[in-house]
Amino acid sequence: MKIRTKLSIFPISLVLIMGASLFFILISSNTLIKEQLNRHLFSIAQLKADHINNLLVSYKKITQTIASGNPFIDAVDEKLDFSFRTKQTKRRINSIINNYPEIEDIRVLNSKGVIIFSSNKDTGLNLRKKTFFLEGSKKTYIGDIHKSGFTGNFVISISSPIFVNDKFSGLIIVNFNIEKYLYKLLTNKSGLGETGESYLVNSKLYMISPSMFADKVVLKTKVNTHNVNSCFNKDIEKGFSKKTTQEAISYTNYSAKVVIGVHHYIPETQWCLIAEIDKKEAYKQVNAQTFMLVVIFVVLLIVMIIAAILISRNISLPIKNLHKGIKKIIRGELDIKVGLKTDDEIGELSRAFDFMAEKLKKTEKKISRYTHKLESTVQERTFELKQQLEKADIQNKEYTALNEEYTTLNEELFFAKEKAEKSEAKIRSIFRSAPTGIGVVSNRIILQVNKQFCKITGYTANELVNQNAQIIYPTKQEFEYVGKEKYEQIQKHGTGTVETQFKRKDGKLVDILMSSTPIDLNDLSKGVTFTALDITNRKNLEQKLKEQYTKLNTILNAFKDGIYLCNSDYEIQYLNPVMVKEIGYDAIGEKCHKALYNNEKPCKWCYFDKIKTGEDSIFIEVERNKKYYTVGSILLEGNSKVTIYQDISKQKEMDKAMLNAIINTEEKERSRLAKDLHDGLGPLLSTIKLYNQWMQNPDKKTSQEFILNKATDAIEEAIKSVKEISANLSPHVLANYGISIAIKSFIDKLNILNQIKIVFETNMEKKLKEPIIETILYRVFTECVNNTLKYAKADKIQISLYQQKNKIKMKYSDNGIGFDVNKELEKPSGLGLNNIINRIETINGQVDISSDKNKGTEIRITI
Repeated sequence: MKIRTKLSIFPISLVLIMGASLFFILISSNTLIKEQLNRHLFSIAQLKADHINNLLVSYKKITQTIASGNPFIDAVDEKLDFSFRTKQTKRRINSIINNYPEIEDIRVLNSKGVIIFSSNKDTGLNLRKKTFFLEGSKKTYIGDIHKSGFTGNFVISISSPIFVNDKFSGLIIVNFNIEKYLYKLLTNKSGLGETGESYLVNSKLYMISPSMFADKVVLKTKVNTHNVNSCFNKDIEKGFSKKTTQEAISYTNYSAKVVIGVHHYIPETQWCLIAEIDKKEAYKQVNAQTFMLVVIFVVLLIVMIIAAILISRNISLPIKNLHKGIKKIIRGELDIKVGLKTDDEIGELSRAFDFMAEKLKKTEKKISRYTHKLESTVQERTFELKQQLEKADIQNKEYTALNEEYTTLNEELFFAKEKAEKSEAKIRSIFRSAPTGIGVVSNRIILQVNKQFCKITGYTANELVNQNAQIIYPTKQEFEYVGKEKYEQIQKHGTGTVETQFKRKDGKLVDILMSSTPIDLNDLSKGVTFTALDITNRKNLEQKLKEQYTKLNTILNAFKDGIYLCNSDYEIQYLNPVMVKEIGYDAIGEKCHKALYNNEKPCKWCYFDKIKTGEDSIFIEVERNKKYYTVGSILLEGNSKVTIYQDISKQKEMDKAMLNAIINTEEKERSRLAKDLHDGLGPLLSTIKLYNQWMQNPDKKTSQEFILNKATDAIEEAIKSVKEISANLSPHVLANYGISIAIKSFIDKLNILNQIKIVFETNMEKKLKEPIIETILYRVFTECVNNTLKYAKADKIQISLYQQKNKIKMKYSDNGIGFDVNKELEKPSGLGLNNIINRIETINGQVDISSDKNKGTEIRITI
């Protein structure tokens, strides 16, 4: 094998080894990029699925809180007055819808599945066969996304049971508008590039969220792709997969595009969250890297082949020429010159051969004259030749050492170049694909920016490069503040981080978190790298959370009942002003049982441990400092609880007073009825009995006809007496003609006696739709008249009864001697005032009583 061929083998083999290394590097980098893409897609899907779960949990808790509220418990309690329930429930429904913008409508169903109250016009509709009722009667149930028939918006319905005295009595259905929060979350393309999107698919394989690339797809487009079928595996028990794949797969999506996607199963609603990106965009970096490595390999191969040819030629040609010259000298051609002009060892060797040939030629001419010296001359020349050969051998060894050193340096240069290229490629890849804005400045002049930074500012790279950084700030003051703050931090910590605002090209302001690090801490003129993260959404969210916190704090502080918040270790984290006043000081940080009852251990009646295990919250009655309270706790996220501490001492006193008043009233009514029967009806019945006995044994002086007429008169008088007693109990005029006619009838009977002058004014000519209101007003009216006749010593009573829109107002006044209202209210009997107040409050009314000594009495009632 020729020297030239041998010399070419080494660089070519080196190039082939390098090519194989590049191939394996390419495979490894592609695998790494694909794994990174897989993790990226899955993290996006996981993050959005977690947000959806959190949103559903919050909606579920809102529904449970509404269902456990007293207004809705009263709404399904058929023992309560229907008009009272109607007003209270409608008022509460309107309040909830006003306070929760995401709630569109609320419906209350009774235990038979009939809608009894609704914010829409569907009252009376029977839903007992609907899934909302069947599942919601057992536990809180989250339905599928559907289109509201009233608003046309896409909503999700959540139903929760309502219990009255631990018995299922109905349920509540709340419709949440998902277009405000859920759809906004899913249509956020952050991290999915230009062609990526995320959407939801229900168990029927229909899209239930908007598409970024198609219109009107919700509940209309069926997604029967490989990714969706993997999520909803029909072979697994109960019909749905319980696992979430972490391997991105390639498939054709609903719009016939080849994409890379992952899925995440949401078991609470049996939804599948799909996150996908166009395959071309996903593998754009891989393809670019492959092309770049192929180009590098081809260029290196060509360069190394050319270098091998040139090096082998420079080494082999001089040796070949030297070999030819030596052959000619051996044949006796001493006139030939083989000397080479090269300065290397081979050139010196060729010139030495030329010198030797010249000496041989001179020797040949003198051979005849110096025959006797031939032997010595040959020895001398042989010795010189040996020295030259030894010198050539030394030079050859030096050449070999230099060649090995060259090879080592060449390999080191190759590996250093390869490492630098990899590092540069990695940096450029990060610079291009980073989700944050990245750039380089020097003396606050922009030198380089990536695409994400251009996207944030709205400028192109050409518009920013070589421009002063002030172009992206809203004011010069902000520009100077950021520079000062950032460089002060760099001097102290090596890195400067500051929150600021950029002014986009379109004039819009965006909130930015900027971090800067110098390339050389000792020489800032070499440049400073920076990252810019758009935190506008985070700032907006923080502002909303702050507003919601302020609103919630205002609401809690306005509560008339005590409220406090505890963590899972019973430590108080919040007290409203009422609770601070109840305890006597701000007990935040203390154990609730210690602050309230001076107990070292939790209270025996405390329900916190039970609700942490999933039991429903209940209100219980407790005693503290000789006062009575109802205490109820609701479990919050993170195993903390909020407790309502309601003082019911006055209510219990009022209930006791009301019970006594009712008992006293009933006793009075019984006594009056017994007296009426004894004094009025008793004598008449005795007379009728005597007439009956007389009829059986008549005397000769009196005819039976006379006795019969007398008995008939007595019977008619008894009938009249029974009617009067009945009218006093429940006047038929009130039931048949209404409150106005009943009051007029009562006044007409009193006016016959001429004891007192009564003036009555009203605009109510028709019966009310709620008989209970008429009955209570009539009883209050008669109670007031009786009090005036018994105690007031008045000669005039004025009564007015008016209906104004949705209010009824009644005013009763007399010109009697008056009384002390507060003292009378403190008495058990109290002229029946407590009875009047309690009766009016049962129909959501208000009573105002004013009276002074010798100035009469005035009672105002508003319903």
